[in-house]
Amino acid sequence: RALCEMLNKPELSDDRRFLTNADRVAARDELIPLLNTAFSAKNRDEWWEELGGHGFPCGPVRNVKESFECEQAVHRRMALEFEHSVAGHVTVP
Repeated sequence: RALCEMLNKPELSDDRRFLTNADRVAARDELIPLLNTAFSAKNRDEWWEELGGHGFPCGPVRNVKESFECEQAVHRRMALEFEHSVAGHVTVP
């Protein structure tokens, strides 16, 4: 219910097609476009802040570049840097 309220789609929480997980799986082709439309109202970081602020366990989905630039990856030195005989200095995520 809380997610439906947050998405401004309170009617989804009482929709018989989506009452149980089994119902939602069975009606997946109907549910996904509804959720995609609702989630397109904000960007990833806005949703991360809002969902986290309401107690939903969540985190950003990062692309490869963002993954290796994040604080944790930098701290753990997850990217490899080396000198290549032809390409010169190379960084490989």
